[in-house]
Amino acid sequence: MMKGQPRKPLSAPNNGLLVKSLIPTAYNVYNARITLINNLKKLLKVVPAHACRWCSEIHVGPIGQSFKSCKGAQANLCKGLHEWMKAHVEDMIIPIEAYHLKDRLGKRIPHEERFCIP
Repeated sequence: MMKGQPRKPLSAPNNGLLVKSLIPTAYNVYNARITLINNLKKLLKVVPAHACRWCSEIHVGPIGQSFKSCKGAQANLCKGLHEWMKAHVEDMIIPIEAYHLKDRLGKRIPHEERFCIP
């Protein structure tokens, strides 16, 4: 029942002023993201949009453009032509990936090792 609905803010933990000030901001960002996704779903029902199967390009309009500009992984098979399919919300908005450390003051994780941490 609550899927796709904004969450209600929880009370902030009693561990510092910075955390208390960031929690409402995080809820505002999260709720704005849900609103954006819901409105984009409504917009995609009215306005046709296409996503290339091989690269990350999006075309808004009835027919995808036909010039050779595809730079995707399989672009050499289609000689640089885009292969258009119906676009979805996931094609337009990048999913959020986040992880939390048990010891937030511990060793810093370099960018290259971010996927190696359980």
